[in-house]
Amino acid sequence: HPAVIASSPLKIFVAEELTRNRCSAMQSARLVVLTCVYNIIRAFQGTGVDARFVEAPQGTVYYPPAGLPGKTVRCVTDKPARIKWVSSRYGPLNVNDYNITQVTARTSSMYLTSEFVTSNVVRGGVLTLFTIYCEAGGVNSSSFIFQRGDLPKVTVNPKDRAVDENQSAHFSCSYAATTPSLTNFTWRFTDKADTITILQRTDIPGDRQSGLSIAPAVRSNAGRYACILENEFGRDVSQPGTLTVSYFGGVTMTVKPSRVTKEGSQILLECIVDAVPPATEIRLTRNDRHFYLLSDSHVKLDSVQYYVAPNNITVAFTASPDWTGKLSCFGSNRLGNNAHTVSMTVRTIPAAPVVKLQDTVSSTHSVAYSWILGADGHSPIEKVSISCHSMSSGIQRNTVTDNVVPPSVLVGLTPGESYRCNIYAYNAVGRSAASLPFTVKTLFAAPAKPILDAEPVSSTKTSLKIHWRTKYTGGHAISQYTVKWKVKSMGSTQDQTELIPISGDGGSINQQGGTWNLTQLHASTEYYIEIEAKNEIGSNTSESVVYRTKMCAPSIPSQPTTNNSDVNEPYSSVQLVLDFPPDNGCGAITAFIVRDSVTGNLLTSSFSVTDGVVTITVTGLEPRQDYKIQVYARNEAQLESEASEAVSFKPSESKLNETSIDWFCCVYCIHMGSLCAMSLFCCRCKAVGSK
Repeated sequence: HPAVIASSPLKIFVAEELTRNRCSAMQSARLVVLTCVYNIIRAFQGTGVDARFVEAPQGTVYYPPAGLPGKTVRCVTDKPARIKWVSSRYGPLNVNDYNITQVTARTSSMYLTSEFVTSNVVRGGVLTLFTIYCEAGGVNSSSFIFQRGDLPKVTVNPKDRAVDENQSAHFSCSYAATTPSLTNFTWRFTDKADTITILQRTDIPGDRQSGLSIAPAVRSNAGRYACILENEFGRDVSQPGTLTVSYFGGVTMTVKPSRVTKEGSQILLECIVDAVPPATEIRLTRNDRHFYLLSDSHVKLDSVQYYVAPNNITVAFTASPDWTGKLSCFGSNRLGNNAHTVSMTVRTIPAAPVVKLQDTVSSTHSVAYSWILGADGHSPIEKVSISCHSMSSGIQRNTVTDNVVPPSVLVGLTPGESYRCNIYAYNAVGRSAASLPFTVKTLFAAPAKPILDAEPVSSTKTSLKIHWRTKYTGGHAISQYTVKWKVKSMGSTQDQTELIPISGDGGSINQQGGTWNLTQLHASTEYYIEIEAKNEIGSNTSESVVYRTKMCAPSIPSQPTTNNSDVNEPYSSVQLVLDFPPDNGCGAITAFIVRDSVTGNLLTSSFSVTDGVVTITVTGLEPRQDYKIQVYARNEAQLESEASEAVSFKPSESKLNETSIDWFCCVYCIHMGSLCAMSLFCCRCKAVGSK
């Protein structure tokens, strides 16, 4: 195809393809190689010559300053073709020099896309500016200007400004000529709390200067202002200019933990002046008297700790009554002044009450008293108490009343005693000091009831040693004690008494009580014991207590006799007669026990005593059964004597109508087919079919 090969671009293309050994695998057969080359030529002839650019850079493309990431530029054809990048200054760009990437089309060895990154465009280490276009198959793309770009740069930073509140403030910011041009220009505001706010976006100023006006300026506008420049390669932020807004906002005073507190509490008083510039004068006053002056370091209280900072004074102190009242803080600067006043209350214990002696009334065991309350210490009085101690024994008595209106009564005092007393008042803070002391004397009375110990000091079979206490004498000396006793059992009502002589303070019997030995008592016997104390006013008797003498068993009863050895009437009971056992000092006999020594069974019995003779009736006996009976005596301590000698007998059946009753019994037994006992007829059938 000589006409086709005459095309210069095709010659170059075929030569390059052969150089790349694209058909090297076919060199063994010349025909095959020619076929391969023919296919390459056909591919070029049918596509590359007619290729068009569907994408190519236009206008101006900026490449970034050194160190910044570049921008990718791209040429794209609609058909496979060889794409070259051509500089108007340097001619075709070397693929390796500029890291140009060629993207191969799938249908042939031609290219559809070629691209490179603008940051690689460097010749001899110097960034260049020139015009570039793409060429493919003899067709050129539109050309574009390739130019170096710069970051934006602030040249003049905003300056600090200071204005009074409600005046105007203005900031300005300048920058250098920038390629490419700015895309954005903003102002940034940072307040005292470091909160950032973008205030406004401005048009790009042609004179490369921009201003920000704040009118009127208020205290919330105080802070730092900076301008921000932006283009496609980055941004630059100016150094901030600070806006100071001068004002006087006022004075605030706080008292912690509370403006109402009790004496001794730790208090923090803080005075804060809201002012710019800082306050030139701060004054603290307590009830209109200065206790701090910013301008005079000598005006201070020794009992107070001061912590001083601009616009702030903190005072630490211990609450005392002289802090009650009006507290004030005054502050000022050149723009104004103000004061803040608070009321503080320090609660203290109440003042001591005053006793109304003319209203004090005594009785035998109590005293009624009245009072006049003093100052309440700025806390309501909640209760009143009285405390009295005996001037003889030192024993103290107290009472508290929730009724703060007099009078009140203190009870539990001892008759005939002198007491020294004080009255106290209470509020939420505490107890007042004591009132002036006063003396009261209770009225005379009979002695207190003596108190016997729960158990005797000691005991024998015939004696009891007792002990008692007397709480008070009633104001007059006890003239005598009397002991009373009686036996507890057998319904005894007979009191026996014995006068106990007073032996003086040093003896065993005195005004406070004593110990006494009761003799000639019965053993194993319980006694009611009482003590009576007496003075010239009257007497009182103790509560009864029960004491028991030492326990032992009664004497052995004599051998009993029966009044009918062949018992007929009635045949189920018998009477036993014996002498009452002699008194052995072991206590009164309260019962007699009857046992059958043959069986060991306890028999039902009752007894009576007449002129020293005991008659015991034993019931529930069985006819025709041998008995060997013994008698035991039991005393009030429930102790039994040893057994008496035995008496033997065998009750017989009744002889009255014996035959007819036995016959009836036998008939009945036969009829029932079992053993039978019929108490109704007083007969017994011992076996079926017997007589």
